[in-house]
Amino acid sequence: MGPLCEIDINECAIHQCWIGSTCQDLVGGYVCLCPPGWSGRYCETKLSDDFVLNFPDSTATIANMASMTLNSPLSDVTVSMWVQTTDTKRAGTPLSYAVASASTTDGHNTIIDNALTINDCSGVHIYVNNEPLVTDAQVADGQWHHLAFTWSSENSGEWTLYKDGKLQSNGTNLRPRDVIPGGGSLVLGQEQDAVGEGFSPKETFTGNITRVNVWNSYFSKSNITRLCSLDDDIPGKVVAWPDFLQGVKGKVNILQNERPT
Repeated sequence: MGPLCEIDINECAIHQCWIGSTCQDLVGGYVCLCPPGWSGRYCETKLSDDFVLNFPDSTATIANMASMTLNSPLSDVTVSMWVQTTDTKRAGTPLSYAVASASTTDGHNTIIDNALTINDCSGVHIYVNNEPLVTDAQVADGQWHHLAFTWSSENSGEWTLYKDGKLQSNGTNLRPRDVIPGGGSLVLGQEQDAVGEGFSPKETFTGNITRVNVWNSYFSKSNITRLCSLDDDIPGKVVAWPDFLQGVKGKVNILQNERPT
């Protein structure tokens, strides 16, 4: 616009992006930034979450995983997932999040390799900013199990772990008033010793994973009960299950139209 086309029009003023998406103005156009679980030119297509990722045994040279970037910092978080495994010999890792965080003392980046990690299906271990929790939740019996972990830094570091919709373990003083930094690597199937790398076959997950969703809030038991119901589709606001499809690597099998039974 203008005599010399020097004025850029804000095309987002008349955009067609669907509710819940974000319009980003470009020169001569715009693009719709879709929320988790949605796709399409205008974010009009809801992605199906009826698929399972099957993780065969990894080796020292082949890392089977699905990964994506977790953009938002988290002072509260809820992670929900379904897992199925029979592996009791290794500390298999369904989910790990590693991030480079600026040091408060010298300004150099330090690696938080267990910023948010869930591993060892024989007795679930959870890490928040490298602080471990050891529980007696066992899910390595070949059956499908629903796991949900919720944590609030603002509420005295309160945390709760649910298994199949039932309270498994809880407590307080887990990294109170702390924040899980954003911008790191969220990986399914491997434990990270560095951001997006540093995998070990001893900590690889073998089995099936589905419906991994992440929210930036602390969930009550009633909300966890809804997550445990396969008939109630509640996509994560930070990460939705279909978002992992673009990051599948190695020999992970995508089983379409599958869900826990």
